Amino acid sequence: MKIEIYSDIVCPWCYIGKRRLESALELFEHRSEVEIEWKSFELAPERPATLPGTHSSYFAKSRGIPEAQVKGMERQAADLASVENIEMRFDVLKMFNTRNAHQLLHFAKEIGLQGELEERLFRATFTEGRQLGDVDELVSVAVEAGLPESESREALASQRYRAEVINDELEAHERGASGVPFYVFDGKLTVSGAQSREVFLRALQSTWKDANQMAAEDAMQTGSCGPDGCAI
Repeated sequence: MKIEIYSDIVCPWCYIGKRRLESALELFEHRSEVEIEWKSFELAPERPATLPGTHSSYFAKSRGIPEAQVKGMERQAADLASVENIEMRFDVLKMFNTRNAHQLLHFAKEIGLQGELEERLFRATFTEGRQLGDVDELVSVAVEAGLPESESREALASQRYRAEVINDELEAHERGASGVPFYVFDGKLTVSGAQSREVFLRALQSTWKDANQMAAEDAMQTGSCGPDGCAI
């Protein structure tokens, strides 16, 4: 079974959703046969590489709502994150453009370290408050996740994964995603938002059941012969 996850590393719900899906997988008996692929979705592709100021001030200005209201939303998200054992610190969260981070995630997929990098980027953003719009800081975090430094720098300098990032985003919209996180189970079942562990578990079980039922039906329809004769 394959799960494709469209997300952005500055999305708190993507981090929370990651933990809830992981909790569901712990209860799923076929978890060893589940493959996860992280897909790009930039929430603010026009954003400068780095931005000064706090998350609350930026969000209040961009959405046109009082900063006090934003701080309340931040506290709510942080409280929900803590239930999932995530320390989410909006007081240190930096604002930045995430395209380079997405490009490194595509490079990480090629070398089998995408899951490690995704987790490290989330923690660096929401818990440590690192400015990942800075290339040196981003590469430093990538190296901490196991990526080779020189190849990571070359991937960013050449921008060779830019097309993959954009293609992911076009694909997401074609699949009906208007925001993130957005999950696609085996290319068919879609789930939007940071759903509960129970919702994810039902999605896993349903997808597994459907896939195996289809395989059984295909096997029945396939021409074959055995000791008792041939299936017509």
